Amino acid sequence: MIGFVFGILSFAILFFKASKQYTERIVNFNQDKAVIFSFASFRGYILLITLIGIGMFLKRTEFVDHLYLSIAYICFGFGLIFSSVKFFYSVIAFKKLTTSK
Repeated sequence: MIGFVFGILSFAILFFKASKQYTERIVNFNQDKAVIFSFASFRGYILLITLIGIGMFLKRTEFVDHLYLSIAYICFGFGLIFSSVKFFYSVIAFKKLTTSK
């Protein structure tokens, strides 16, 4: 339950803004054939690699108790799930908008 509540908070604080930026970047993209990784900026990929590295470090060491680490994983997992639901909702809304023209 703690992970779910903090998952909602992490979505509202962290992931909502990022998913909105990525959705707007995809919608406003001008090329016909885009590279699959072009929806995120270079800074976003550096952040992603850093977060993955920190997660791997914390998982492999006993720096943080695994109970607290599992709560953090659940929290960020729910945030990512809510972001993907928002993204798919945006895709459906965009398709409806473009087909109605």
